[in-house]
Amino acid sequence: MSGWMINIDLPLEIVQQILEALPEGQVKGFAEGFSVTFADGVVAYGSDAEPDAGTDIVVKGPAATRQWQLYRHLESESPNDVVLWMMNDGAVFVAGRGTTAAELGL
Repeated sequence: MSGWMINIDLPLEIVQQILEALPEGQVKGFAEGFSVTFADGVVAYGSDAEPDAGTDIVVKGPAATRQWQLYRHLESESPNDVVLWMMNDGAVFVAGRGTTAAELGL
């Protein structure tokens, strides 16, 4: 599956720093955001979630679990009061902390 999206209510720079500690990913910053590349061909792209708050991360590629690895890493390395959620490419809300699908309008 490809096209998963994670949103975290933290600034882009902080999210990039958190993901730089991810053991298997290679983080590269660029003008509009960052990318995290994995050896299995999965790439995650982070960008400002404007007009919404925080950072959007789109996960693309062949692996079925990388999106969960990224989500769990962000969950464990960010404060408990930070809103964090993920949906699949069918816009189905699959996980969230500090919010619900209804609050997101899904």
